[in-house]
Amino acid sequence: MTGIPPNGGHDAASPDDELATARVDEAAAQRRQARWSTERRASERTLVDVLSSSTGAVVVVGTADGAEHRGQVGTTGADAVELTTGPAQLVLPLAHVVTVRTTGPVGRLAPRGDWTLVEALTDLVGTGRTVRVGVVGSHTVVGEVESVGQLLTVRTPHGTAHVALDAVASVAG
Repeated sequence: MTGIPPNGGHDAASPDDELATARVDEAAAQRRQARWSTERRASERTLVDVLSSSTGAVVVVGTADGAEHRGQVGTTGADAVELTTGPAQLVLPLAHVVTVRTTGPVGRLAPRGDWTLVEALTDLVGTGRTVRVGVVGSHTVVGEVESVGQLLTVRTPHGTAHVALDAVASVAG
């Protein structure tokens, strides 16, 4: 006799071994799926998403005028984000946000508010508050907001400044 086992020479795995192998394979597949899902979400994330998911966190936001603003993220509106920088509020048009540096992991995406830059500026009309308007190109206008329309009109100590709304890079006040 040649000593051929009754199963024809094939290794027979026990049902417990097969179940354990299936569980290991399933766990590996779930890890691959989770990693793929995380990578896909990260590749689709925008700066607005990072800001929206950082509500309440301290961030450093770089704007098109080359400035960096550090503050706690408040509401992200339809076209602007609000940061608290010490005692002042800062409003940044989303169109001029070019970088966002977070100090920790971003959280869950928060719903965006429906307020706009124009509404935030209109709220400043007639308040007598002095604001600093950062204008793309590193120019700053300091004064009181008189009106908001196609132009932002600011009364300064030296006269009246008119700023195109799409050139507003930041408003602090």
